[in-house]
Parts: sequence; C-alpha cells; structure tokens
Amino acid sequence: MLQNKIQAVVFDMDGTIFATEALYFAAWQHAMEVLGLSMPSHVYNSLVGLHFDDCRVILKEYIPCAQTMDRLCDLSDIHFVKAISSGDIPLKEGIHDLLDYLEERGLPCAVATNTEKSRAQLKLKSSGLFDRFKAVIGGNCVTHPKPAPDIFLRAAEALGISPEACLALEDSPVGVTAAYQAGMTVFMIPDMVPASDEARAQATAVYPSLFDVIAWLKEKKGL
Repeated sequence: MLQNKIQAVVFDMDGTIFATEALYFAAWQHAMEVLGLSMPSHVYNSLVGLHFDDCRVILKEYIPCAQTMDRLCDLSDIHFVKAISSGDIPLKEGIHDLLDYLEERGLPCAVATNTEKSRAQLKLKSSGLFDRFKAVIGGNCVTHPKPAPDIFLRAAEALGISPEACLALEDSPVGVTAAYQAGMTVFMIPDMVPASDEARAQATAVYPSLFDVIAWLKEKKGL
C-alpha cells in the first residue's frame, strides 16, 4: 500500500528505535539457564513483537508449570532492566538522523509498541528521545495488542492524522501485520528476525536501515 501523502510517522520501539531485541534474547536465555531450562532460538524469534501475554501463551507449550513460568518471566525482566540501567540504551543506527529530518519537515511522530506505556516512556526518557514524539501508545492502552491494528489506530488518532496518511516503521512481522491492518503505509526494517513472505507482501518496502527511509522520503515523496 502506498499513500499519496505522508503526514506523520509511527514508530515501533524495540528493534526499530532501540537495538534492544538482542538484550531481550539475552535476558530470556539468562533466565532459562538459571532455571535449568532451554529455549531454541526459533522459539524466541516467534516471540519478537508480541505482547507479553501472548509470549506466555507460546512458552506454555514448553513450560507448562505456571510457577516456573512466573519465575522465568520475573528473572528475564530483572535481567533486562539491569542491562538497560547499567548504561545508555542502544539506539538503532540512523534514528537521530531520521527524527531530525522529520522534525525539520514538520511531520509529527508517535510510538506504537506492545510494551507497557510506562515502561516505554521510561526508556524514551532515559535515552533523551521522549520529547521527539507527540504520543506514546503502549500495549496496555488497547484491548487487543499487535498483531491487531488497535495500537496503530490509537496512535493515528492521538496524532490527529488518518491512518492512511501515516507511515509505520516496524522491525517484526507481527508489527508489519498490525500496521498493514490499520491501513498505514508500512516499512519493515528487520532487526533479529528476517522478513517473512507475509511481511514482504504486506510491507510497501523492506529496508536494511533507517537511512533508507530518509532516502525514500526524499526521492518518492519530495519531502
């Protein structure tokens, strides 16, 4: 889908703004090791982009004990928070350049993430990016998180821009589906998980970096 006029940009957060997917993977792996469990990498890949509750549903097949699952999630979260608290949260290459470019052209931006809103705001504030976004929509702000379109629709509403006039940037197939279902133009910039056939069919383009988004806006949209 390619819209005639892009009036706003909606960003996913982890894997799109922040290079944190590897940290999440390390946190899950650490928790698994502490509990004497193991998780194949393909299982983790299936979790990328999903809401935490949906992750638990997938993991239940491998970890049927509810108490073990709770302990796993707690340990993983503690390890991840410790990792991002010990220093700057790693940013995706080109994020400052893209945000500067959009700000210069008066295009408002929002964050649409399955992460709980308060956690998302904390990460954005600690990285100095919070004020770059007009709205932050978290997974707890809607009834149905990604891959449902609700988060993206709420982000467009918060920006006062129709979904059809928004460009969505995502790193996961789950997020691409959500943005596509919302009626947005969507670019996938893969992080840890490559673009699936379905994601390639739904995305307007699949790019290796955020710098390619700037190039597209210059060339195709005259922005």
